[in-house]
Amino acid sequence: MSWRIRKATGALLQPYTRIGGGVTFPPSLLAHVQTDGSFGPRKGARVAAIIVAATQKHVWRDVATITACSSTETEWASVAFGLHLAITNGQEAIGLENDNLSVIHGLLFPRGPLRHDYANHYRHEIQRLAARTVWTGVRWIPRERNKADDLFHLR
Repeated sequence: MSWRIRKATGALLQPYTRIGGGVTFPPSLLAHVQTDGSFGPRKGARVAAIIVAATQKHVWRDVATITACSSTETEWASVAFGLHLAITNGQEAIGLENDNLSVIHGLLFPRGPLRHDYANHYRHEIQRLAARTVWTGVRWIPRERNKADDLFHLR
């Protein structure tokens, strides 16, 4: 019998780590927000987000075109976009998921300036939005689990 793990998609995900909000511990029901960024010569810079309400009765999907200079900037922008979309739709306890480890790391360890001005700008914006919620946490997910990427192929 072989015990090899073939893909990261079978692995368990880490819990969310709090980045903002009024309470310390996560509520039992969270809105799940998956975000992704896309940057290319043909379609330009875009961000996508899927929000599943805490009650799981509503799902919101959106894609927007933005101005960006790199794929990493679109990843930062996508997290701010997804968080803003969730708050706009009345979600107050939020679990954010993204497949870019440098973005997640920048949110989990917010001390000191980041390398790029855009990253500092988006981190500040994400922190400002998260402070308006009851609780907001983030975690990294494997690219295969990020369904927000599928939104780029639909439009």
